[in-house]
Amino acid sequence: VVLSHDPKLDDPALIAALRSGAFYVGALGSRKNHGKRCQRLKDQGLSDSEIARIHGPIGLDIGAKSPGEIAVSIVAQVVAARRAPATGLATPDIAAIVLAGGRSTRAGSANKLLADIDGRPMVAAIVAQAVASRASPVVVVTGHQAETVANALADMPVLLVHNPDFADGLSTSLQAGLAALDPSIEGAVVCLADMPRVTDEHIGRLIDAFDGEAADSICVPTYRGKRGNPVLWARRFFPEIMKIRGDAGARRLIGEHSADVLEVPMEDDGILFDVDTAGALDQARGKDK
Repeated sequence: VVLSHDPKLDDPALIAALRSGAFYVGALGSRKNHGKRCQRLKDQGLSDSEIARIHGPIGLDIGAKSPGEIAVSIVAQVVAARRAPATGLATPDIAAIVLAGGRSTRAGSANKLLADIDGRPMVAAIVAQAVASRASPVVVVTGHQAETVANALADMPVLLVHNPDFADGLSTSLQAGLAALDPSIEGAVVCLADMPRVTDEHIGRLIDAFDGEAADSICVPTYRGKRGNPVLWARRFFPEIMKIRGDAGARRLIGEHSADVLEVPMEDDGILFDVDTAGALDQARGKDK
């Protein structure tokens, strides 16, 4: 845990920690400062997956304000990391790709991804959950209003990839995200940026399933028998996804490879809720109970 607030001390300490066998690496500071820290470390040659290991801002989100409360939140996060299940086997390298390049025409004239949901832009909600999960790196694909969307994520340790062909359909953004992944990545959780109720727990359950009985498969979340998003795709499907055209995404491939699909039950319907209309946006804001 780095607490000095001096980059000349913090950065070398973080680099050493990230390249050690430490199970937990954290750094104190605001989201804005953490964003700057991540950029400095990237400039010094650290990979996105290494940087994504840093817990920053540090501590569980318990609304801590006083030094004592902050200390409790840090200890709680360290304990949670320490108590995380260990199988004794290598954890698969799973990336998260957040598709945030669409024009959101059905949800109104404004960009729905920038709409305020619980005090922050909607796009930041799903990205924050992806960052909090075990997926690494987290790749965010931008398109429409790319600079504004990127600014909304300025304090997050993510890899931003711009898709200049976003108007040609969702498939182009998905392919841009896959193209940015290192060859060592074994699979990717594909997240839609207009699903603010997806959580790191949802993503974690998909990764657990992939790490267990569904290695090299397609892991699809379900709630009461209904399939939703995000979906975890094994690398062997990437070449087929790269051939898709238009706005269909990779959903068609799930039907074509039904024997390779593992349905992963979830405990809530966050995997089904997407902000696809103005009414759904009101619901996400709590205006329509």
